[in-house]
Amino acid sequence: MSDPNNVKSNASTPLLSLVVPCFNEEEVILQTHGRLVTLAKDLEQGWQTRSPNPHLEIIYVDDGSRDRTLSRLHGFCSDPATSHVVRVVSFSRNFGHQAAIAAGLLHSQGHWVATIDADLQDPPELILKMLDLATQQGADVVHGRRQSREGETIFKKATAFLFYRLLNILSRGRALNDVGDFRLMSRRVVRALNDLPERSLYVRGLLPEIGFPQAILPYERPPRAAGETKYTLSKMMALAFEGITAVSVAPLKFGLALGLFTAIACVLYLVSIMIRLVLDPTFAVRGWPSLMAVILFLGAVQLLSVGILGEYIGQIHREVKHRPRFFVDVQKSRL
Repeated sequence: MSDPNNVKSNASTPLLSLVVPCFNEEEVILQTHGRLVTLAKDLEQGWQTRSPNPHLEIIYVDDGSRDRTLSRLHGFCSDPATSHVVRVVSFSRNFGHQAAIAAGLLHSQGHWVATIDADLQDPPELILKMLDLATQQGADVVHGRRQSREGETIFKKATAFLFYRLLNILSRGRALNDVGDFRLMSRRVVRALNDLPERSLYVRGLLPEIGFPQAILPYERPPRAAGETKYTLSKMMALAFEGITAVSVAPLKFGLALGLFTAIACVLYLVSIMIRLVLDPTFAVRGWPSLMAVILFLGAVQLLSVGILGEYIGQIHREVKHRPRFFVDVQKSRL
């Protein structure tokens, strides 16, 4: 396969590539594949007069699944009815959702590339509306914005709401609220993402930085079609920290500001203690609790600042090693 960064527009280039990260999705992947095959037929019928090759290529990225997901993906490649539109990229182990998206983008060849999760919480049929919207508005990126999140817990909804608003504040309004990884991108946007040198690729935070014309498609997000979510609390926290440190250095400034505020507060408190000692010499005996409170508070601020620095040092550590974002198991892949 040729380098995707050098894909040229010609009659054989598919109109759309669909990147589908998969991790232990055996319960839903058959249903997902059926919906995507229907999408391929609808795309061909709806765009046959608008594109020289209105075809869809489906790129499944198996992120080190431990169930039968990979074997079912291989079955799609062996099916004569769908083998011409399906390709499988298999990781050597679990590298994470963002790495799976990066691998799919790297192996895509279409004029347009869409990313969608395998759980069907993002309706595949909306991709055709994204294509229409991109054509009408001249946009290079069309984001799917969640208007509702059915089937999710109150805790998940609340934390997601807070995370997106915090990310928007820290990125000075560049990050989009309630926008996940369900989107459509033009070839030049995909090429720009593939050219980025960083190892930790946080697509949601990088797209606003690239700056190509972007549009929004609101939609109602249904519950999972089958199975359980693979995003545990620890994974959500890791993604949140990765996203925040990838798009902003504001937490570093927050630690500095908090330390400065604490220092000023401590000086004012000490002045007040000295004044009270002059007025009431016996006050010193009662100062033990307040002294301990100040010491503990300063220790907490220091630990917070060190923790924030640690996150950024960890990012630098990963970058300077220049390790690949993922490793593909060529023997298990179908490219």
